[in-house]
Amino acid sequence: MKVPRTACSRKRTPMGRTLSAAILICLNAPVLAGAQPVPPSPAPTIGTQAPAAKHRGFFLGIGLEAVYLYESWTPSGATPGAAYEGWGTALDATVGVRVRPGLIVGGRWQVAGLVDLNEVFQGLTYVPTHQVRLMNTLGAFVDDSPVRWRGLHVGGGAGLLAASTLDWNYGAQSTAWGGTLWLQAGYERRFSRRWSAGVLVGLAGYRTWRDEAAVSSAANGLLTTLALAFAFE
Repeated sequence: MKVPRTACSRKRTPMGRTLSAAILICLNAPVLAGAQPVPPSPAPTIGTQAPAAKHRGFFLGIGLEAVYLYESWTPSGATPGAAYEGWGTALDATVGVRVRPGLIVGGRWQVAGLVDLNEVFQGLTYVPTHQVRLMNTLGAFVDDSPVRWRGLHVGGGAGLLAASTLDWNYGAQSTAWGGTLWLQAGYERRFSRRWSAGVLVGLAGYRTWRDEAAVSSAANGLLTTLALAFAFE
């Protein structure tokens, strides 16, 4: 009795064997070439985030400030001293680098101008006219913004100070040199990708020395600032 041929028992034709061999060669071409199989990418885990990119770059800050000065001046010898106080304005410029998110280090230049400061001498107050006090500060600063309080930043710095007094009545000019330390705190909000604006409060303490008319003297002072600050980075 003859068994009928089925589809499985049929002999393959030469063309079918050639086509099967070509398919097998194509499927195994990466293995034959020595390529390693690519592992499947892991599925994303719910609740995880990509690591934040390091924020390193140029920083530029400009501040328009109102300042209040109090200074105690003491000459050498038995001559009594005096105190000076008054309001003025200042321009502040900072250039730095953000070394990590929130932390900026750099340099600072500030120039403050105060006109006709009140002078207190032996209990009496005098208001001189046509006198200008110029205070130039050049130093280094560091400013940090805590991640928990976004927008708030605190910092400080140290530098050199040149305090010049110009007396237009007598055509006189004198300059005292010294050092200064300051602290600052502020709050800022971004209004574009690169620009931010905010307010900044600062307190600087300084000490200066000068020699004038063969008389040496020293001065200790406090300079309080309130600034409208703009930053670009």
